[in-house]
Amino acid sequence: LQSCRGSMISESGMAPILANQRPVILDSFALHVIGLKRPEVTQDLVDRITRSEFECVILEQDPATERGRAWYRNVNLTAEIMNATLAHYRLDRVVAGQRIYRAVR
Repeated sequence: LQSCRGSMISESGMAPILANQRPVILDSFALHVIGLKRPEVTQDLVDRITRSEFECVILEQDPATERGRAWYRNVNLTAEIMNATLAHYRLDRVVAGQRIYRAVR
């Protein structure tokens, strides 16, 4: 995680702490709920992901599986955020169940 220099998105607040960064806590379930009523909030994050503003995106579920897709579609983040992540970031490695995606540049 320490190789993720710069800002990151993580479902867990522990990831930035382990990377010696100041965590900016994003409640990914709350984001999902807010995005249902205010799609512009989701779109803002999608746009930022599309521009690869974040060095890393760290996920707890595997979006390549049906269970992971359902998790992001119905519980955490959103399908739109996940689609943008998969289009602009690549899986770098899995550490202790945390999937680390890096911006494709």
